[in-house]
Amino acid sequence: MKFNTRAALAALTIVGALLAGTQPAAADAEIQCSPGAGVACPHYEIIDVKRTGGHVDKLKPIASCTVGSGGGACTITSCKTVTRTVGVRLGVDVGFVKSQLSISQADAELTSVSCTSPVLSTGQTWATWGMGNKFEYKVKRWYATPIGETIPEISTEHRAFDPDGTQTYCGVL
Repeated sequence: MKFNTRAALAALTIVGALLAGTQPAAADAEIQCSPGAGVACPHYEIIDVKRTGGHVDKLKPIASCTVGSGGGACTITSCKTVTRTVGVRLGVDVGFVKSQLSISQADAELTSVSCTSPVLSTGQTWATWGMGNKFEYKVKRWYATPIGETIPEISTEHRAFDPDGTQTYCGVL
């Protein structure tokens, strides 16, 4: 039988409230974290952090150009936004993860792009990608309850990309 942490915490909250002589909070009411009143409090920690600088976010080209008939070169010149991404699990807030990794709370960075391809064949595409820091990490969550702390849950590995706004990488797509 699989253990359902959420159901167990909900039951613990109700039992704790009844033992304390109070009414359990309504399901749609905002619950304040208070272990003494029977409300389990989640706590989070970002662990096993690995940072790689100069990472090229190859999953998301920010601009591209394709060479037409006859071959030749193409140039990308513009201002583009590079998206900041943060993976989350176990109910942790994106802002909390960003603060723990010391990255900006903004969703993106504006960057200036200017690069020209070498001579390419007809139909080849020249692209540019944002560069920045790549983070790999895990989320650890535990609860403070009226009877003590629960055994921590640890997520699988997550990734975040923090563009620096000053660097781009250009190459054939």
